Amino acid sequence: MCLVSESKSDVDEMHDALADVARGSPQENDADGIYQFFADDPDGRAAEFQVFLD
Repeated sequence: MCLVSESKSDVDEMHDALADVARGSPQENDADGIYQFFADDPDGRAAEFQVFLD
């Protein structure tokens, strides 16, 4: 699952809310032009939270 936000601050807020299940801190992925982090959903699957960078 991938959830796309409108800003880096939105991604940071989601990370703060999901810190206990996040797989790491948000990072820029230059190859894909995104800012992202992954978290585990209740079933242990990866959920990606990202914003496209300009």
